[in-house]
Amino acid sequence: MLFRIKVLLVFLILFSSSYAFSLNEFTAKIDVDRANRLLRKGDYDNAISLYEKALSKLPTSPEIYYNMGTTLSSMGDMESAVQAFDMAKKNFTEKTSKDIKSSTYYNAGISKIEMEDYAGAIEELIESLVNNPNDNNAKSALEYAKKKLEEQKKNSGESAQNNNNDNQDNANSNQNSQDNQNNNNDNQNNNQDNNQNNQDNQNNNENNQNNDNQENNNQNNNDNQENNNQDNNQNNQDNNNGNNSQNDEEQNAQTDIDRLLDSLRQYRKDKENDDQYYGGGRIDKDW
Repeated sequence: MLFRIKVLLVFLILFSSSYAFSLNEFTAKIDVDRANRLLRKGDYDNAISLYEKALSKLPTSPEIYYNMGTTLSSMGDMESAVQAFDMAKKNFTEKTSKDIKSSTYYNAGISKIEMEDYAGAIEELIESLVNNPNDNNAKSALEYAKKKLEEQKKNSGESAQNNNNDNQDNANSNQNSQDNQNNNNDNQNNNQDNNQNNQDNQNNNENNQNNDNQENNNQNNNDNQENNNQDNNQNNQDNNNGNNSQNDEEQNAQTDIDRLLDSLRQYRKDKENDDQYYGGGRIDKDW
């Protein structure tokens, strides 16, 4: 729903018979008159400049602040418009008409509706109706602001719930990320342990292989030692047999020598006796 900003011809109010004319008031009246004409033409920037010039001469005029706020809201600068309306309300006096007060609160409320400040708009529109209870535009704007405020609260609740859900999801996601990080760290540690175990197993295999080789070497040494001992025993036995044979031969040779010596001795003996034998008998023969 669109609401029309109320525009008052401020100069008609500013320079009523209740004002004592002075030079500043007179020149301010001229500035406001020109600004109002520019406002109707849509020349908002130059209108604002003339309102500011008028305020430099009459800085406490709520009517000039009101017209400036109306122009700013027409430009779409709602925040600056509300500030101008606040300055107008600040300078209200007992002489300020209820029409100016009602219009100031009304236009401030419409500006806050445009800013989606529905709670603030409701306060402004209520004050507008206090000063002009029969303003149907203010009543319609008030109902609209109340409806939008309820929707805003509902949406805010849903948004808050969604934000809570999102925050919970983010928290769960962060927890999952942390769990994944912890799992990765555990896997990395397990891999390191497995690598260390593999290295230990490799070292053990090498040690076992070395031990097997050592046992084989020891067995081979034992076998070699046993074979050597057997060979040595065989050699010793052969040597003993050889020695026995040699002893037998020597003994036989000694026996032959003894026999020869005995024969020589017998020969000498026989020679001395001059006896010789033939066959089984004695032969006389010269040697």
